[in-house]
Amino acid sequence: ADPLTLLREYTCAGKTAVLQGNDILINERRFPRTTETNYRSRSEKHNFYTLDAVWFLLQNREIRHATYMQMCSRQKFPIVSMVDRKDLLAFVTGEIATSSNVVAAPELPPLLQPLPLT
Repeated sequence: ADPLTLLREYTCAGKTAVLQGNDILINERRFPRTTETNYRSRSEKHNFYTLDAVWFLLQNREIRHATYMQMCSRQKFPIVSMVDRKDLLAFVTGEIATSSNVVAAPELPPLLQPLPLT
């Protein structure tokens, strides 16, 4: 499955993905934090959010967006735009079943396959 779906399933199960170095661990799968998800930005139609952008928003979903943006800047995480925030969080937390911003996940080339935990 694609990283966004795995993150969603893991989050809906009440579990938290973990940032470890330059990887994000979801259950027993390891993904480079810069892995592109299949969630397309509404504000920039050709851009897809990276896994670390979605993960960082999820970790900081309770704080005001302005504060979140400052934290992204300080901690070097890509910012999820305000226009995407509510829909993306609702999708990843299971509040909504689908989103028009989620596109079919392409098959990952062999070099981008998630690495097994060691």
